[in-house]
This record gives sequence, C-alpha cells and structure tokens, in this order.
Amino acid sequence: MAIYTTGPIDNSSFMGVRETQIVTVNIVNRDAINPYNLVIQGFVLDVVRTMYVNETVNLAPNQVLTKNYFADLD
Repeated sequence: MAIYTTGPIDNSSFMGVRETQIVTVNIVNRDAINPYNLVIQGFVLDVVRTMYVNETVNLAPNQVLTKNYFADLD
C-alpha cells in the first residue's frame, strides 16, 4: 500500500485572514483495468492532532476525481 502525504501545511493567518480557504485534491487512476480504493485524511495540528477529513474514495479504471475540502484552519 502506497502512502502519499503533503506533510504539514502552514496556514497561519496574516492580518486576520488565512491564505488558504479550500484544499483541492486531484486523484487520477491511470490503470486501464483495475479499480482502486483510497482514503483521504485531513488533520488540524494544534496541541493535539485532530482529524477533520476522513473519506473513502473508489476510483474506476481511468477515472479522474477532484475533491475540495474546507481548509480555513491553522
């Protein structure tokens, strides 16, 4: 099983506004035969790590999927 991660993304506010409001995830299954299942997880890193996105996605062969997630968080 492959794991892909961005690592922590700094979204601190500047003058009361955060630079990033939405995170877009583009997923491509380039396999012509096999479908794939994956899990998308998003966390807020504060004093504790809190999961706020946990979604299972099923991709058909040659399917492209774009998902948008709320990101107006530190």
